[in-house]
Amino acid sequence: MAQLTVAEQALGDITVSSERFYRPELAVGGEGALVLGSVVIAQDYFKMIIARVLSLFGKNLTTYETLLDRARREAIVRMRTQAKAKGYTHIYGVRLEVTNINQLGSMVEAIAYGTAVISTDHTPIVSATHIACTCTFCTS
Repeated sequence: MAQLTVAEQALGDITVSSERFYRPELAVGGEGALVLGSVVIAQDYFKMIIARVLSLFGKNLTTYETLLDRARREAIVRMRTQAKAKGYTHIYGVRLEVTNINQLGSMVEAIAYGTAVISTDHTPIVSATHIACTCTFCTS
């Protein structure tokens, strides 16, 4: 998790927004492009046994919540990395999809995608959860 936090901070100059119709001020001759990041993450077997026991009592499944949070964050980091490699400064219209890969729920795939552009009004916004990320997925 520490490496993920470091990666999020390193990519803090890429502004992320989940607003669908928002269009930042584009640089002259700039065009948008689709960027995406995907990851498959598996939970360890011991944590899944604990989650199954807790589910019998109707308890909060924090082990599964942390798995989903990590998958979402990693997918967004990979999407931002792709945007930075292509020279983009802003990603808007970000969407996240998370899917169980196996029936046990111990493996999930997360895909983050959005429209990346080079913006002239690029001012990173600092969120309480992640640096320069204003998407609804990170602030929840």
